[in-house]
Amino acid sequence: MSFKTQARKIFSHPSTVPADDAQGSSIKIAFVCTANICRSAYAHHGLQQLLSQEPKLQSTNIEVSSAGLLALTGEPIERQMFDIFNEKYKVHQVNHSAMQLSESYCKVQDLILVMTADHRRKLLRDNPSMFTKVFLFSEFVSLAETIDDKYINNRGISNLVQGVHNSRGQGISVADVDDPYKRSENTYRRVCNEIDDLLMRLVGILSKI
Repeated sequence: MSFKTQARKIFSHPSTVPADDAQGSSIKIAFVCTANICRSAYAHHGLQQLLSQEPKLQSTNIEVSSAGLLALTGEPIERQMFDIFNEKYKVHQVNHSAMQLSESYCKVQDLILVMTADHRRKLLRDNPSMFTKVFLFSEFVSLAETIDDKYINNRGISNLVQGVHNSRGQGISVADVDDPYKRSENTYRRVCNEIDDLLMRLVGILSKI
């Protein structure tokens, strides 16, 4: 199935994919960047789109959200970022309001995916107890793909996150997702393509739990 076919359904709000798991609980995944108007906003709403198209996750209640370390609170997704999002996902409106990261917000998340190593450093400086569930986006995806499926299949989000945490330090190649804000169109498109690739891989990983 092509990327455009998977992403074609309009699903801009709310942030919960409407399904109940066997226990009636939800999986909470958060994306974090600086201002919460570019990278984390794009990843937040992009993951919603892809989850809504994945049959294996229709019985799983996944709540996707995003926040910023220095959020432009209340601001919508940045215009150029949204134009690319709309072009790829065919979503003509996204209900996004930038939100400031807080300790209470972090505590309720099952998995926190940040865009750069500096974001992770700053988040953990203020919230050191979150270490086991805060990952660089590319780090989490790459490490999760190295874990044998028998340790992931039907074992839930907690076991997946713990397994990826236990796999840290393997020397895999990871990279920051650059900030495209007020840069060239080519930079915006490169960043969006990088996020899309990571999101597709993340959905494949989540479909196993």
